[in-house]
Amino acid sequence: MGPAQISRENGRRRIVVGFNVKDRDVASVVEEIESQLAEKVKLPEGYYYTYGGTFENLQAASKRLMIALPIALALIFVMLFFTFKSAKQALLIYTTIPMSAIGGVLHCCCAICLLVFLPVLALLPCLV
Repeated sequence: MGPAQISRENGRRRIVVGFNVKDRDVASVVEEIESQLAEKVKLPEGYYYTYGGTFENLQAASKRLMIALPIALALIFVMLFFTFKSAKQALLIYTTIPMSAIGGVLHCCCAICLLVFLPVLALLPCLV
């Protein structure tokens, strides 16, 4: 039994196999598929695999981040340098960025814990 539909793209036949990923990340699923196909399937000359959909979007976003993130970090350093007129002070403040991110995440976790457990603690005197 063959595919339900054969479409063409750029004058070549194209068969699409689609599936949904549950409880795993897309990149590891594609990595596993690539390794299984490399081991078990030998394609004739002129045939190839491509991966699209969410994985294609993930790859494109990763490439954009590889460009945007260093530029953003460099701009932050430049603004700190012009603000304090000192590379030493700018670098000192710049190195606190990871610590402030960790503190922000911890603050969110503590706030969630308080929202969950505070009503329970309020009910304890009634239970005694």
